[in-house]
Amino acid sequence: MDDASMGRPIELDESRVIENAMRACWARGVQAMTVAEMLEATGLARSSFYNSYSTKEALVVKAIERYSEMNLAALREVLAGPSFRDIVNSLLARVIDDNHEGRGCLLLDTAVEGSTGQAAVGRVVQEGIARKVQAIAERVVQAQRDGEVDPAAEPLHVATSVCTMLAGLRTFTKAGLPRKWLRGAARQTADALFPPGAKRPAQQRGRLERRR
Repeated sequence: MDDASMGRPIELDESRVIENAMRACWARGVQAMTVAEMLEATGLARSSFYNSYSTKEALVVKAIERYSEMNLAALREVLAGPSFRDIVNSLLARVIDDNHEGRGCLLLDTAVEGSTGQAAVGRVVQEGIARKVQAIAERVVQAQRDGEVDPAAEPLHVATSVCTMLAGLRTFTKAGLPRKWLRGAARQTADALFPPGAKRPAQQRGRLERRR
């Protein structure tokens, strides 16, 4: 029985289909995911799947785009904090302690497993990572105004350094390296980004002093 005969046109459920596809790719991996598994995860009949998306790759692209939008929105919430150093420490700690409940990052996982050899998948992965770097770079500019980051530093280079460390931590966390090692590496990264004497916004500085 196909979707049409069940009175459930795909157009009405596309958002849910993409959401389910995203979660399936995140859990299973894009390369390992078969069409049969994609059908099971989304609830689509084979006819609806091919009529709407033609290929697995086409639905994977939409799934990664959905993940990228969700991930960027969550990142922007964190970047709204008053202290860039605390933001960086928070991002690093979240990866070490949770790493999206062990699933890691769909963008990074897709790049590492080699699925970016498919042109459309590679494009959305690259765009998703670039948007994260750009969002952090914009926050670096504010941190430079606040005196937290060297004003001579290139914001995109600082942001790329942060994202590179996050990517490495995600990989090592999934590999099961001791958290003690990873926390030490995270501290060294923060120390390199924020030299001794770097300022903090007054509001955050006061909050930290009250905790002592």
